[in-house]
Amino acid sequence: MEHKQITQSDIARLAGVTRPTVTLALKGASNVSDSTRTRILKIAREIGYVRDPVLSALAAYRSPAIKSKNTLVWLVNGWARSSWNNIPTYRDYFLGACQGARHYGFKLQICDLSHYSSTLMAAAELQRKKIGGILLCPQPHTIEEMIFPWQEFSVVTLGYTLLTPQLHAVSTAHFRNMSLVVRRMQEYGYKRIGFALPRLHDSRVDKSYSAAYYAIQTVAELPTLPLLPVEDYGYPIELLKNWILENEIDGILTAEKNALRILRRLGLDAPSQLGVACPFLTQRNSEVSGVYEDSRYIGETAAKFLVALLQRGERGIPATPHRVHVQGKWVAGISLKQQPEY
Repeated sequence: MEHKQITQSDIARLAGVTRPTVTLALKGASNVSDSTRTRILKIAREIGYVRDPVLSALAAYRSPAIKSKNTLVWLVNGWARSSWNNIPTYRDYFLGACQGARHYGFKLQICDLSHYSSTLMAAAELQRKKIGGILLCPQPHTIEEMIFPWQEFSVVTLGYTLLTPQLHAVSTAHFRNMSLVVRRMQEYGYKRIGFALPRLHDSRVDKSYSAAYYAIQTVAELPTLPLLPVEDYGYPIELLKNWILENEIDGILTAEKNALRILRRLGLDAPSQLGVACPFLTQRNSEVSGVYEDSRYIGETAAKFLVALLQRGERGIPATPHRVHVQGKWVAGISLKQQPEY
């Protein structure tokens, strides 16, 4: 069960003060009385308040006092209201990158391009603050090109949502992870495996998922069934049921975190009637069988890659972009039947 994150506004309401007063008290500012500060800190402890590391990094970046060569930037492009932070995978990328940066004595701070009138102005501020390393947050959707003075910076991007320019990139091993999932399902006895990932999701990973599905099923001389005909999430679940029944599917590859619950609503039980597996689980203890992506480790790897570029003085668009793929780990789950021993 997800719990609502406790905010400074919650503390302010309970303490009967304004939110800025809470902010100042938590920072230990001298213009807040000792009694008020003590009361606010006591309430914060009692309700379990924890500072949001993403918002803290953004606030730190905006501070004009920061002019350190030991600072890296998490560059955000095209996301409204920092909504990338609501995606667990991307948030974990960031947190892992913070850890990787700290390992080498760097800080990672957020620079959101939506706060600037142009990318050139953002770049100028980074240069003024003597920041030379950029980790590029995944884009909200696949984009053809991003105009930025790349030649002034060492850059590593996460994933493949930016088509041009071709930058050094770190990501999970999408093709290998999907290959592992399909092979395991075949070993468990599934033959009519259906691909139920929306087209937009597959396009964000350069269609690596569907390519692996076609390849592994073809090599095994098993049928490659029509893909679930949906562009994005939020499709009517009856469409999913009709697709499963029409194609006599015995196992599905899905991205739905609530796949088992959705199937139960459709009158289908996993694994007794249908096998279910996912190539990019976000939790090691998932009920759904599949591959766990350690997103924090991926973010940490990206930060270490970036530090190495800085140390070597490599800037700009690389002549030969490097691709670092971090392979996931199999999670047995409970959504596949007749599981062999490994």
